[in-house]
Order: sequence, then structure tokens, then C-alpha cells
Amino acid sequence: MTVQALWYSPDEEGAPAGTSRVVVRVEPNDIPGARVGFFEQEAQGAGETWRASAWMATVVASLTGGIDLLQYVPSFSVGGRIDGRRRAGC
Repeated sequence: MTVQALWYSPDEEGAPAGTSRVVVRVEPNDIPGARVGFFEQEAQGAGETWRASAWMATVVASLTGGIDLLQYVPSFSVGGRIDGRRRAGC
């Protein structure tokens, strides 16, 4: 599934907000334990807040859907940047 994730950056000149393409996949888990994958096309494209939000969305989806999170590995491939402020050097 492909979604457009919103981002906002008060440091951005001109248009301080936009969207970035995110491809979400769910595959069977072959390794014991819960895992969530993050892939980025841009260095530091997905910030800490976005990663924590994706983890929480995964946990909530598994609980409300009655799905065992240990059986699947969701992954998020970020096609731009998400999570607000751009870090120095990026």
C-alpha cells in the first residue's frame, strides 16, 4: 500500500509543509520477536517521532485487528522526509 504522509517544518523556506510517499508492506516474520522495518531514500528522512508513531500504529493495528504482531513484519519505505525539522547538515 502506498500512502502520502504529511510533514511540517518551521525551518523550511517558502512552503513549510508537504507530503512524502510511504510504501507500507506486511510480510511473514521468520525471526522470533516483534520487528518493524524502516527504509529511507533520504538521509535522516524519517525522524524519531515518525518512527515512534509508526511503531505505535503497528501495535494499535495488531491489537484492534486481533493479529499477533510476532507473526508479521510491517515495513515503511519513506520516499522523502517526514518528521518536521531538518537536521543540520541535511
